[in-house]
Amino acid sequence: MFKAKYIYEFFYPHRSKLINSYHKAIEYRLYSYKAVKNILDEGLDRPREASNEKLPLHDNIRGAAYYN
Repeated sequence: MFKAKYIYEFFYPHRSKLINSYHKAIEYRLYSYKAVKNILDEGLDRPREASNEKLPLHDNIRGAAYYN
């Protein structure tokens, strides 16, 4: 309980960051202090950014004509 209280008090000014890390830990089904700490350390609490990059074309990609 002490660790959870410590992490809450430490991140109180940044509650959204802590709450996001809790949600991510639950999503990964990790329920320990260490898991939440690792999520915060690695920056995994931030939402993913959508990528607008197109995949590169190469010979191994089959087009729609292949399946008809």
